[in-house]
Amino acid sequence: MQDWEFEVAEVSGLPEYLALFEKVAGQKDVRFTLADMIIQAFEETGTDLASDPQWVAFLGSLADDVEIHGSQIWYWASWDVPLNEAWSVAPFMRTLCKVHFAG
Repeated sequence: MQDWEFEVAEVSGLPEYLALFEKVAGQKDVRFTLADMIIQAFEETGTDLASDPQWVAFLGSLADDVEIHGSQIWYWASWDVPLNEAWSVAPFMRTLCKVHFAG
């Protein structure tokens, strides 16, 4: 199954994904895969991400490990479409891009 991390991610699993993401600090490959699952799950929540403390904390984790998650941040920024047609996580990812990849 290609892109299985997107296929299997479920909103109901978000607390477990986030806990595991913190638990496996230092395991770059595992954290990379979990990050995609977490982003996909947040994408599917349909909630106001700006006011979600878990989302804000997770963005901080991505920013702290931008050397690991840079390609994910760029992908989810969805630069190839107008923001109003992009994923709900795109504005946040675009902000991270501007902070970490500008210049």
